[in-house]
Amino acid sequence: MDVFIVLIEDRHSDPSVEVFRDVTAAIDRAKAVVREYARYPEDIEEGLNGAMERAGWLYYGKFSCENDSVRVEKKTVK
Repeated sequence: MDVFIVLIEDRHSDPSVEVFRDVTAAIDRAKAVVREYARYPEDIEEGLNGAMERAGWLYYGKFSCENDSVRVEKKTVK
């Protein structure tokens, strides 16, 4: 079974993971986290670079000048 994880990394707290069965729901949640957690709109950066794509990331969003971020990855559960 494939699942999509939303990994939230904020330097003020432990990383957290949310699991979704639907990729659209996972990406929508990650985008909502970026907007909710960003202190300033100019801190928001979204997009993937080649290394992220090769690692299997489906979404990446940075929400602070200190590189706090959220990403979505597809994982297979056996």
